Parts: sequence; C-alpha cells; structure tokens
Amino acid sequence: MNVYVYKNDEKSGPFSLEELQASLDEGAFSPIDSAWFEGCEEWTTVSHVPGILISEEKRRQHLVPPFEAYSGDKPFVFVSYSHADGELVFREIRRLHEAGYRIWYDEGIDPGQDWPEHIAKAVIDCDLFLMFTSPRSAASENCRNEVNLALNRKKKFLAIYLEHTELPPGLELRMGDLQAILKFRMPDATYRKKVYMGLEAMLGEGGRDLPEGDDPVAEAMKIEVVADYLMAPVEADLASEYLPKEEASSSKSAKTGMGISFVWALAAVCIALAVYFYTQQDRGKNNSAKQDSKPQPVEVALPLDAKSKQELEKEQLDREELESLREMVAKQKQDQEIQSQLNEAVDLQVYLESLKRAVELEAYQGAALLAAQKVLTHDYIFDNGQGELDRRLLFEGPGEVWNRVRSGKVGVYPENSQGEYEALSSIVSFSGIRDVWRYNLTEYTPVKVGNTFTGQAKYETKREHLRSIFSFGQIRALVADEKFDSEDKSSEKVQKLTQHGNFLIQGRRQVRQVTSTHWAGNIKGQVLEKPELTLESHFVQDQIEQYLDGENSRVRAPLLDLLDTLLVDQSVDVLFKAFIHDKLCKILLPRGDQWGVPFSPWLIEDHNRLQEMLRTPLKSTDWMNPEPFQEMKEDLAVFYRDLNTRSYSAEANVYVNFLRDISAATHAFAGHVDELNQPRFIDEDNPPSFLWCLVLEQSEVEFQQFSGSNGIPFSPLISLRGDLEDAYQKVLSELGEGAAEMEDLLPFPYPGQ
Repeated sequence: MNVYVYKNDEKSGPFSLEELQASLDEGAFSPIDSAWFEGCEEWTTVSHVPGILISEEKRRQHLVPPFEAYSGDKPFVFVSYSHADGELVFREIRRLHEAGYRIWYDEGIDPGQDWPEHIAKAVIDCDLFLMFTSPRSAASENCRNEVNLALNRKKKFLAIYLEHTELPPGLELRMGDLQAILKFRMPDATYRKKVYMGLEAMLGEGGRDLPEGDDPVAEAMKIEVVADYLMAPVEADLASEYLPKEEASSSKSAKTGMGISFVWALAAVCIALAVYFYTQQDRGKNNSAKQDSKPQPVEVALPLDAKSKQELEKEQLDREELESLREMVAKQKQDQEIQSQLNEAVDLQVYLESLKRAVELEAYQGAALLAAQKVLTHDYIFDNGQGELDRRLLFEGPGEVWNRVRSGKVGVYPENSQGEYEALSSIVSFSGIRDVWRYNLTEYTPVKVGNTFTGQAKYETKREHLRSIFSFGQIRALVADEKFDSEDKSSEKVQKLTQHGNFLIQGRRQVRQVTSTHWAGNIKGQVLEKPELTLESHFVQDQIEQYLDGENSRVRAPLLDLLDTLLVDQSVDVLFKAFIHDKLCKILLPRGDQWGVPFSPWLIEDHNRLQEMLRTPLKSTDWMNPEPFQEMKEDLAVFYRDLNTRSYSAEANVYVNFLRDISAATHAFAGHVDELNQPRFIDEDNPPSFLWCLVLEQSEVEFQQFSGSNGIPFSPLISLRGDLEDAYQKVLSELGEGAAEMEDLLPFPYPGQ
C-alpha cells in the first residue's frame, strides 16, 4: 500500500508502510501530519493509516494542548470542537496560532473553575466563533450548546467541515445559511487561503498579532485557487491506476467477500459459456441456412494468406476466452478454498495464517480488504507466549488489582505490614484511648444538727451525684492531716483528701484537682468515686492491641477480622465505634488490594455511607463528650444495628478464592467475525458467554468484549476456558442472600444467562 504525506506545505511520497513507520520512529513525520493512502476517500492523519503503530508516549506527546488559550482584552477566536477530533483540530489551531490569531479553546480552563460558566463567558466575549464540524461535534451536546449561545449572541460564525457531516435538524436549521469551508473537499493550499480570507474579513484590522519573520497569511494569499475539491495525491499519468470515486462508492454498497465473490464468479462463467455456445449454435444455423437457401450465394474465395489470418485471429480469440474462463474458475475455486479454511479453522494461529494468505492472494477488495489488513496488523494482541492474552482477558478491571491475583499480591493479609502497624499503634498510643477511666463526681455537704453530751458538734452529711467524668489513666490521691477549724476546737482526727489527674472537661484535656475534708465519718467537698476502666478501653486493650506485634513491628492478623469484631460489639459507644471504623478503613485503603478491600463490596459501600453521616471528622475523644453529637448518634445507632450481621472478612475471602479459581482459566479460539459483522462460531450450538474481539473505537483498534455486532470483520473471537458459571454459583451459595452481582466479581462485564 502506497502512502503520501503532506507536511510543511509539501507533499512527499509514495511511501510503503515500512518506510512510513521508519520515518515516524525517526521523527521525520509525526502522528498528526496529513496522510493519504490507497482506498482512502479523503485526507487523514498518519496515526489513522492502517498498519502504522503509534506508541502511547508519542501519541500523548502530540495530543498535548499545543499552546495556552488566549486571555486578554484583544479580539480573539473561540474554537468549538469534539475532543475525538483532537489530533486534527490541534494541528489546525496551531497553524492559526502561529499566524498570529488569538485562540481560545477549552484546554485553557484552570482546574477548579466552573466549567460551563467559563466556557459561556469565553463565547460571549469572543469576536469570532469557529466550529470544526464533524459527525462527532454534531453529536456533541456541549458543541450544540456552544453553537446556540454564539448564535443567540449574534457572534460572527465560521464552520470548517473536517469531513462530510449530516447535521441534526436543529443544528441544520441554525447553521444551514452560515459561512462554511469544506476542508475535506479542498487541497490544503486552497483550504488555508480560504480560512485566512474568512478570518481576515471577519476579524478586521487588529484581529491578529503579526508574527516575526515570514507571514503565513500573506504567503497563502498569493496562492491561485484552481479547484475547491479534494484531489488525490497521485500524478496525472498514474491516475488511471486508481479506482474512481464513483466506482469506489458503488463497490462499498455491494456485499464483498468470498461468498458474494463466488456467486458473481459463477454467474460470469455461466453467462460466458452461454454466449459461447449460443454463438456456436447460431453460427451452425446460419451456415445451414446458407446451404439450403436458393439461389446459392457465390462464395468469394479469399486469398489463402488472408483466410488463414482470419482463422488464426478467431482461434486466438477463442483460446483467450477459454483461458479467461479457466482463470475465473480457478480464482473462484481458490477463493472458495480460502473461505473454507477460515470457516473450518479451530486454532487461532491457523486462522490468522489463513487470513494472511487470503490477503496475499487478493481474495478481498475494498472495505473487506482494509478490515482484514487491520486485523493482521494487530495480530500481536492475540500473542499468548508468556500468558499475555490470558492476563489481558482476566485481569484488566476495576481498581487495577485483578492483574495481581496470579502474582500473589492480592489477598486479605500482606506479608509486610509495618506501615499499618505504625498507623494503628499511633491511634492507640497517642490518643490515650487505651486507658480511659470513668469516675463519679460527688458533692458532700455536712449540716450541723446539734451537739454531743460532751459539747462536740454533731453533723449530718448530704450526698449529691454531680456527673460522670473521664480521666486518662487513674487519678492520684494525696491525704494530709489538718485542723477542723481555726479555733482548733475539735478533738477528732481531721484529714484533707486531694485528688488530681488528666481529665476531659468540655471536650478538652485538662489537669484538675478536687479536694474534700474527712473527719469522724463526715465528708465536706467533692470526691471522685467508683473508678471503672471504660468498655472502649477494654476493647482497645483486649482486641486492637492483640493485632499489634511490637517485637516485629507488624500486624498479627487480617484487619478485616478486627473490623468484623468491632461491628458485632454492642457494648461500646457508637461514636467510638464510628471513629475506629473510619480509621481502620483509611489504614486499609492505601494497600487495599493486599488487605482485601476491593473484594468486599459491603465494606466499600458501608464506609461510603459512614463518611456521609460523619459531617465532620470525629476525634478520638468525641465519644466521651457526646452532647454535640446527639443527632449523629441516633443515625449511627440505626446504621450499626443494620450491620450487625456483616462479615467483611468472609466476603473478601470468598471473592479472592473465586478470582484465584478463574485465574486458572485460559483463552480459547471460539470462531471469528464474518465480513457482515456477524459471529461465526466453531460450535454454533453452544456459543460461549464470554467473548472478546477487535473493535474500532474512535479510529483506534481496541480489544474489547464482543457485544454481537461491534467486531471488526475477520477479527478472531476469543473465549475463556473454564466453567465460570459454576464458580459463581459457589460464591452465591457461600455468601447467601445479599451477595454482590456478577459484575462486582469479574474484571469484565457479565452477559448473564
């Protein structure tokens, strides 16, 4: 296949695919340079030439925004386009930018800005609205909104058609009478002159900044416009070698391929034979009629050499006709054999080799040929030398964790857990929640009720419980002897009790003390009584600390088990439970694939709900000061009551085992897509449920799941060996009601029964 390239206003070529690929790899050409190849109806880019491979790095390099969007008070052009046309549009606006035109396009929006508002402002402020029109932009809701706003604001409007486009009725109504340039029908020089003429006329003086050096606008204006239609890049003396556009169009509409070719070939043979025998028969009848008719015509004798010449010419024509028929029959037989090999192939390699042979023997033409070539240039996708294809089928999925199953990096408990150990230790140690005690703060007030017979005062003590108070660690007490009063009238032994510690008061840690006086069974002042280690601290010491291996700085067991223990514990405060629940999930998430997080849809769902309820992040001490969180506590109580039967650990283990089961599956060749985009299975009676093939996605060939008609003609159909349905049913039986859907388990969409 010959390819022509248009770069820097010069056409070069023809190039073979190998030569073009080499020039692309060397940097002589770029993916966005204009290109035309045999069978191509219009100019495209190098990246769209069938058989040309573009690395992702090179593709990203050439798809970056070519310049910053204009920002200022001078006249500027607003560019509307579909991102699917990014290659072509970026190339065109780069030229306009280099010519001095001020261009605004949506790549100039800063992160965090209100996208619709920013675009609307740019449309309103622009001096010219320029739309690059294609079927993609015509179908884009964003582009249509931009067009409507521009026309409502009566903006100067210019449309550049990248290819033939049928506008939707609404868009056609508004754009039908507006100025447009049909780029796809023009040589590049003609197109550029028309664009610059349009921009200069609409923007007027001051519409651009004059570039330093040569002015591309002035140079383009010197060009004589000869024709306004697209010309194929072939020399005049070679033009006859290429199929005219009318014939190409009619060829497109016909059904191509082996089955159709066979019918037409057979018909041609029959017609030719019929004509041949009819001619012979008619010749015999004429001779007979000549002999029977009277009077007999006088036979004119030809010279011997002339008669011999006529006979020789006739014999030569007969031989050529017969040879042509033989060649036609042989070609038909050959094509039939090739099609039979394709249909009967039960091995992927055999199928691809048969398809390659069909292309080499010119069994296909037109669109069918291009489709076959696309498949063959992407045959590397089906390589399974190191298990690449198996991994591509099974382990490219949500969270990018599925490809780690075989390597053993996916599970519910990693080998190295030092980071998680340190994070969990800090919650326990630094927050102080492992040693929180609850005390009753009591007020004692003595009331004098009389005197004893010896004259001593007699008291009756009133006791009032003030509140519960939390201390970090047990309080310390100091006892000292003192006099009862200033007159030292008491003969009883009197003691002063001072209790002090680190308390939580009004949501803050504070060092406080309380004092009381004790004598003869009487008490005056405040006393902290009935110390009790909180249930929350019991949970920390009895449960959380059991998971911490201080000697080796690691977590002893799967943290999903600890989460399960927390959920079923009904003794701790729900604010404490929510705090620990949130902290544990955030410890797990950085390495979620190794702790089993992606394999527990329940865990992910529940944590998202919890974060919605935690309007502000909880502190480690909020459960000791619940007054500000009463409404939240009520919601959390209902939430955790519903989670009482959850088991994240069991769920994750079942799913991990399921994925390990399907990881043993491998691929199988199930058939191919025929030239009418229909599947042709090896086993037509038992088509597989899981199928992949090559599809064309926005001019790019990708390997995707087969949906019934999205495959490129001649693409192999790939299925999975292994009974996944049985494995799925095993999951359902182990998890019971409430298990996830198949789509949550597999790294690929599940078609169902």
